[in-house]
Amino acid sequence: MREVALLSVQRALVGEIDPCMRFIAMEIADGAIHLIVWHYGLLSDEHKVIAEHLLAFRSLKTKLHEEVMALPRQAPHDLLYLDRLAVIEQQLEATLAHASGDSAKTLDHAREASRLEGEMPYSFGPPFVDFPAAQMLGELSLESGNYNEAAAAFTEQLLRTRLKVQALVGLARAERARGNDEAADYAMVLYRQVRASADDMTVQ
Repeated sequence: MREVALLSVQRALVGEIDPCMRFIAMEIADGAIHLIVWHYGLLSDEHKVIAEHLLAFRSLKTKLHEEVMALPRQAPHDLLYLDRLAVIEQQLEATLAHASGDSAKTLDHAREASRLEGEMPYSFGPPFVDFPAAQMLGELSLESGNYNEAAAAFTEQLLRTRLKVQALVGLARAERARGNDEAADYAMVLYRQVRASADDMTVQ
């Protein structure tokens, strides 16, 4: 019955393919519950769709929290999934505010998402979230013309995920907008090196 209930939540969230959420699934193993969430086109401008998904997401988050807390013993990775959901919820809040045209609220939620992600443990590498929160903050800050915060956010993302190409490009754009051409050029040099290395591995 538990599996049926959770799968029905999954189906309710997936529905038709839309720009906001492409895939949500739950895997239930012995003594563990795994949540997989993939956002595609997180910065959709479909306010009503985003609001509906946020409500559905909160319902799923509550159910998952109850399931994890009901286990005889909470595994560290299950608790980490709950932390991950808190980050994603703030990102969805930011997306909703973005669709409403409220840039101040958008950035507030994006900052909170980045803060929460930064508090997640790094014991087995950077914490996995579907849309890296510092990168999202950087992109939203760029869009709002807050280039100093954008540069700081992309720099933070590069500390969390070294040489991430999207963060390097974002940092280059932010530094260029701030008039720091040397820093922008250096970020693009690193970007080209990463891409060239990836191409070499593909050829091999």
